[in-house]
Amino acid sequence: MNLIIKYIKPILPSMLLLIGITFLATFITTLRPLVAAGIINLTLTEVGFSDAPEDVNSEQNFFDLNQVGSIISDFFFSSLDFSGGVIDAIPYFVILLLLLSIIAGMIKYVGHILNAFARSKVMMSMRLDLTSSLLALSLSFFNSKKSGELISRIITDAQAVAQGAVSVTHRILSSFLLIVVYFIFLINTSQTLTLVIFIIVIA
Repeated sequence: MNLIIKYIKPILPSMLLLIGITFLATFITTLRPLVAAGIINLTLTEVGFSDAPEDVNSEQNFFDLNQVGSIISDFFFSSLDFSGGVIDAIPYFVILLLLLSIIAGMIKYVGHILNAFARSKVMMSMRLDLTSSLLALSLSFFNSKKSGELISRIITDAQAVAQGAVSVTHRILSSFLLIVVYFIFLINTSQTLTLVIFIIVIA
């Protein structure tokens, strides 16, 4: 753990940016089906196939998974003037979903580049430290060790440790953040369902 902290600390801003990018890409990817559900509900209501009663007393809550799609789709339709109603707005909505998919893909691509940059920085630091340590050793050490083994430690082992350190740090922090956000959504959607899921997980 101390080894990971030692090499991750210099690139902490890059790691935080990587975690933010991962969260944003995951959020957009998760948002697409919710928004699609909202537009489907509005379309069914428009053509008269939805018999679900509307609760006029309920307040809009963006963190309620039952409402988030409708809230976003309502905002989309209220921001633009569609004289033909929901049906005429569907092509524009499809374009919006495609744009969200493209944006999510671009964000993920930037995340992969940033992840590769963080791994290369950690790997370079490890190789420099290993090289400095080897240069400080006596000649008797090199007489007892094969040159191929030393080169393997500098190149292959350092690369594997660097990839593992960055991946573990990235996954632990981003997963923790996503769990907290999803837990907030679950609590606001259904406290009973959240309690059942929590019992199943810890059981």
